Amino acid sequence: MKKSFVLIVLGILFTGMLCVSSRAQQPASVYFAVFEEMVSTADMAAFSKAQQEAVDLWKKHNFDLPIYCYSTDDNSFFWVMPMQNFASLDAMFEKSAAYMKKARELDGYDGSSFRDLSTTRFSYIRWMPDVSFHPDGKFGQTTDKKYMKWAFCYLKQGHEKEAAEAVKKYVDLYKKNGEKFDWDVYEVMMGNDTPAWVLAMPASDPVTLEQKESELNEKYKKELPDMWAEFAKHVRRIENKTGWFRQRWSINTGL
Repeated sequence: MKKSFVLIVLGILFTGMLCVSSRAQQPASVYFAVFEEMVSTADMAAFSKAQQEAVDLWKKHNFDLPIYCYSTDDNSFFWVMPMQNFASLDAMFEKSAAYMKKARELDGYDGSSFRDLSTTRFSYIRWMPDVSFHPDGKFGQTTDKKYMKWAFCYLKQGHEKEAAEAVKKYVDLYKKNGEKFDWDVYEVMMGNDTPAWVLAMPASDPVTLEQKESELNEKYKKELPDMWAEFAKHVRRIENKTGWFRQRWSINTGL
């Protein structure tokens, strides 16, 4: 498979982290195909130009797969595609191939503008509703909360059940006290360095999220240290990333 095919079509598919359109009920999609695309600082301008060209062609040819794009603060991009199940990947590949054929025949587009601009890695994730928290009943990406903070939690082998029980204590505490603080947890079912979870926390901006975290830490300073210590026993390491939802490079999201 050509690199251009992967970068233009599949590399375009990471979601929230991760996400589906905001609705006041449980999201229809529980599984997501996720692509992380890494770009060097020196190549960012060229990548942005090539990516915009690709997005313009998606819209021109009505590429009908939902794609959520996120940029991180360390020069990478997440492309998220909702899936009904693992078999949906076949349909994704088929539609992607048909689109590339049309773009090549009608526009002479072969994706060569992406050459040497990035590298990608793939994962397949599952939303975990029991350890996610949405007090207002809204799930997924919204236009008023485009800032994202992700915590990639790499668990100890066989500790998934205990880790889930620890996170449920946060859910119970915040639910009991009517706290307004959203997050989603995703299990990496296929990817690097598993078992792993992704915690996604949306906000309108970095300051708002930091203030809310500080407020909760102060309000529950008696409970949270012990709760964190309980969860941390089951974790090998945690990597944090921050970034933004890129609505301009997302398609068929309903936003």
